[in-house]
Amino acid sequence: MNEQNSKRKHYRSGGFATHIDNLDWSFTPLGPRIAWPPVLEQTLSLVMSAGVPMAILWGTDGVMLYNDAYAAFAGQRHPDFLGRPISEAWPELATFNSRVVRIALDGRTLSFRDRHAVIERNGELQDVWLNLDFSPVRDHDGVPLGVLAILKDTTHRVRTEQRLAIAQQAGGVGTFEWYPETGELDVSDEYRRIWGLDADTTVTDTLLVSLLHPDDRAISGPSRLANSNPLDYAEYRRIDQVTGEVRWIARRGQVVSSERTGKRRFVGIAFDITARKQAEVTLQQSEERWRGL
Repeated sequence: MNEQNSKRKHYRSGGFATHIDNLDWSFTPLGPRIAWPPVLEQTLSLVMSAGVPMAILWGTDGVMLYNDAYAAFAGQRHPDFLGRPISEAWPELATFNSRVVRIALDGRTLSFRDRHAVIERNGELQDVWLNLDFSPVRDHDGVPLGVLAILKDTTHRVRTEQRLAIAQQAGGVGTFEWYPETGELDVSDEYRRIWGLDADTTVTDTLLVSLLHPDDRAISGPSRLANSNPLDYAEYRRIDQVTGEVRWIARRGQVVSSERTGKRRFVGIAFDITARKQAEVTLQQSEERWRGL
């Protein structure tokens, strides 16, 4: 075994790992592999053994090393940008990546959730959404020499949520999940619109009950928590706290139980039925007039 091979750490063999082993690194900014610092080899071993997309951005130029999962994300750019500065690998993201490298080499970490980017991949521009985590790679003296990047492609989930939001808005249906232990609810944007709540308002069952007509509070979820399904279909009136306007809301939900933990989730929908209620009143009044003739 030669000296270069003896310095290498063990990681998953075959495929792209073999390509990395066989590449003549003397023609890259990293230089001959025999001269690589131990921490780079150690980090490369970690990255190559991982099943999630990971990359190393080495030095101030962010020279790229990455694993098979990252290569799959990169598409046709792989393997041409292996060993190249990240500004050349992803020129459309040069400003963002330069900032990331600068901050991480200053010893700080960065995290982004559902970060939108437009990248060129497989011959076309694509919108992607990503979870990104960056942390410094330090030598034995604690000096940052590179950046460890972990990527998760959330594009499918984000697009699904976008389609759902459009469908909810078009259909006037809001969704929610209720947590009786804390009283809080996770709600969609359309649910907030139906209840007249802004985006910054923390939605709780106490708040929602306070917005109901006093005569309708007995059919709210908290009042029926002892029932097998406290979210059975119900119709109630919401009173606008500013204008005093009365809006009718219908709610339907179900309890989702976990067989293993025994815990229950309370999931449902709400929709504004004011127009229907007004039509019913108009029809009733018309029928009463006809009967009076």
